Amino acid sequence: MVIVETQGHSGGIAFLWRNKDEVNLNSYSKNHIDLTIHNKPGQLYRVTGVYGEPDRRKRSETWNLLRTLAMDNNLPWCLIGDFNNVVSQNDKKCGRPYPHNLVQGFRDVLEECQLIDMDLQGHQYTWERGLGTSQWIEVCLDRALVNISFQAMFEVAKLINLEISTSDHCPILLALQDNNYIARTQRFKFENARLREPMCQQIVAEVWAEHEHLSLFDKLKECSNILSAWGQEITGNFKQRIKSCKRILKALKGRRDDSSVELIKQEQRKLSEIYAQQEVFWRQRSEQLWLREGDSKTSQTEWEEVTNCMENKLNADHNVMLLKPVEEFEVKEALFHMHPDKSPGPDGITPGFYQKFWHIVKEDVVKTVQKFFEDGKIDNHLVATNIALIPKKRHPQAMTDIRPISLCNVLYKVISKVLANRLKKLIDGLISATQIAFIPGRLITDNVMVAHELMHFLNRKSKGKQSWMALKIDMSKTYDRVEWSYLAAVLEKMGFDQKVITLVMSCISSVEYRLSHAGRMFGSITPSRGIRQGDPLSSYLFLLCIEGFSSLIQKYESRKLIQGIKVAQKAPSISHILFADDCYVFCKASMDSATHILEMLYPNRYSYAFVVRDHQGALVEARLWCYEGQTSSTLAEAMGIREALSWIKTTRQQNVEVETDSLQIVQWIRSSYNSLSYVGRLVSECKELLAELHSQNVMLRFVKRSANRVAHFLARHSYLPANRIWRLDNIHPDFYHVLCDDLK
Repeated sequence: MVIVETQGHSGGIAFLWRNKDEVNLNSYSKNHIDLTIHNKPGQLYRVTGVYGEPDRRKRSETWNLLRTLAMDNNLPWCLIGDFNNVVSQNDKKCGRPYPHNLVQGFRDVLEECQLIDMDLQGHQYTWERGLGTSQWIEVCLDRALVNISFQAMFEVAKLINLEISTSDHCPILLALQDNNYIARTQRFKFENARLREPMCQQIVAEVWAEHEHLSLFDKLKECSNILSAWGQEITGNFKQRIKSCKRILKALKGRRDDSSVELIKQEQRKLSEIYAQQEVFWRQRSEQLWLREGDSKTSQTEWEEVTNCMENKLNADHNVMLLKPVEEFEVKEALFHMHPDKSPGPDGITPGFYQKFWHIVKEDVVKTVQKFFEDGKIDNHLVATNIALIPKKRHPQAMTDIRPISLCNVLYKVISKVLANRLKKLIDGLISATQIAFIPGRLITDNVMVAHELMHFLNRKSKGKQSWMALKIDMSKTYDRVEWSYLAAVLEKMGFDQKVITLVMSCISSVEYRLSHAGRMFGSITPSRGIRQGDPLSSYLFLLCIEGFSSLIQKYESRKLIQGIKVAQKAPSISHILFADDCYVFCKASMDSATHILEMLYPNRYSYAFVVRDHQGALVEARLWCYEGQTSSTLAEAMGIREALSWIKTTRQQNVEVETDSLQIVQWIRSSYNSLSYVGRLVSECKELLAELHSQNVMLRFVKRSANRVAHFLARHSYLPANRIWRLDNIHPDFYHVLCDDLK
């Protein structure tokens, strides 16, 4: 999108397009925007939006602009907009004749730039003034100018006067080709544009009065059926209603008698109201709630280490406040803090519906919220959530090319927000000072300033034996990766009452997703983890989950495994700061610190290694492989032997002894052991490699663990980057004394 702002009440140009790669901006000014467009392979053309200088004394500036733009142009070219000039006297109806010098000057520019004035289909005038008066004037000021190559490229292009507008200018449409539209089957969705109609409130009131014995959800269903049928005459038929008004105004166009003028004004007021409703209609559709993709799960042993670092920070009074009976003002506050145009969930009801008719529906809504806080169960009507798939690019090829948008029912959001508002009052005491996002009274700029000072310290430090480092951790897909069992454990560890935990887990674990695409619904997806991005409760639950990570860092710091930075002698030590799902960790720049940080981030990781020495014990080569996950020591040893034998085969080594401290693996390789398990397949591979290497005098033998200490040293440092290779010329100082030590 490119916009040139208005000059007071006049001027202003805007270009909007869907795919950013299709358009290049060439130049712009207060009177033009010049673009190059390539929306199809081999189809490249130029479009310029123009607003002619309204001051007739400066009209030559517009003409000079056109001459400048026309220089060195070899593309098909179209100029469209309000030129504030006519091509002939026929372009003006009534009033004094247009100045001859302006008409001739404009025609000269068109001839010089080899531009053709496209024929305007429909009413021949695009601007009017003084409707219904003796000074009523109509002029054709808006037009499209094209060169010959543009005409050849778009042979069926048409310039159409849309004729009817609430402005003094008529909109014009340049149609480059015929468009075919495919109708879609739409599910019910309450349109906030209907709130402008008095009849809407009457319908809702009648439904609530006639069906007093029904539940809230049945009343909403009945109301939806009636509003859906009635709404077709209001918001479901904008095109026909606008077309009807325009047809009447078009028939009255040019009439100057009093009755016709009065009817014109009446239809224009009606058209303005329809446009206002249509604006609300499309504004309602602009809201989007994002849902991110999921990934692999986290094991319980990983998060148990995290929760063991956390402290109990709640007392009985806090839990009493969280569980007290829900009052009407809480429900109203939660509802009216929502934007009325937020996209609705599967039931199609918007926040604006509940807000407008609060005096009618409040009793049922409050009872629904109170019932949840009493029994901890969410009604099945509330758990449904739609996911709309929005492509990120023109031709999506994979799921990463699509943005899923999560749409929850408004009633569920009210329940969640009431609980979130109560939790908000306690969140400051639950979250450490290193976190600042979503917490009232804390500013994200505080951590920005701290990070800036720490980076300034690191950049200026050039002396001293001790060096420091900063590590930025981007915790991607955090909302979708939250394990429910981990969240429940965090809440319990921090002192939340079991009933509060039940309420929270009911909110996040009862969800059921359906995909919405092209007017159709697909599947029923029941997740096993994650929190919804559009859920009012999610941001606070996310903070509590991340607090576990913060506590883990503090534990490592208290055990002296990592050490934070002090920018001055009396300054506090800072080991980490958090920005929502981003984290900065500060510590000493040493191999031990790096190992401990990686150990903290990847608690489940295994590795295997081998070390090659010559007959004198000098290092030839050492290799290390690291992988995420868990495995047995026997399996890791088998992997190491296979890699060592493969290295011998590849490098064609002679007279080699392969030593291992796993007696079981040696016995399996020497025996007839055969198994279809993964270990069995590894043992078979080792047997085959030894058979191939027999001519090279390669042997496998068992040694005690103490004689294999170098390989085990590397394995203990399994948090080093994967697939590392060391030789004499690239050994890190921290490993030199081990890798180059003579083994005797």
